[in-house]
Amino acid sequence: MFVEVNHLQKQKGKNEICGDVFLSQKIKAENRTIIVLADGLGSGIKANILASMTASMALNFIKSNSPIEHTAKIIMSTLPVDSFRKISYCSFTILDIVGNNIKLIEYGNPGALIWKNGDFYEPEKKEIGIPNQEVKQALLTAELSINQSDRIILVTDGITQSGMGGAETPFGWGHKDLKKYIYNLMQEN
Repeated sequence: MFVEVNHLQKQKGKNEICGDVFLSQKIKAENRTIIVLADGLGSGIKANILASMTASMALNFIKSNSPIEHTAKIIMSTLPVDSFRKISYCSFTILDIVGNNIKLIEYGNPGALIWKNGDFYEPEKKEIGIPNQEVKQALLTAELSINQSDRIILVTDGITQSGMGGAETPFGWGHKDLKKYIYNLMQEN
């Protein structure tokens, strides 16, 4: 199985740095690819520092074969929590791909979009208890297998909330419109 990884980022407004961090590493000897997408709360330097810390921790823990649930709990207990909104200062998505088997963990980011056999596939996800019960976000995990030509698309809320406040998208683009857009792209290409 060959895994191709690509990403695209754009800073918000005139910020020089992005509040989202994407890391990936291929470990050829293990036929393994680890992918982490972290989104720091807000934008700019503070968001980037929290996202960088989260992404680095996740990549290194997973690389050392720490169980994915254990890794997420350590990260979550390290992150500060916004006292007003009761949400973590960073959300993340982790993919640990070994051969054609994937472990997926999601915390606060929009759900991974998985394209299989010409349509979206929704794996069964399991919610895992979190160490800080004040936090409103759920920690979700799933295991699945992929085949040639499958696609997994990870985004932050910067995509799903794009256009927020506009006449056509008062609440942002949303997950539904994102899926529709990707569906059309996949049909065309």
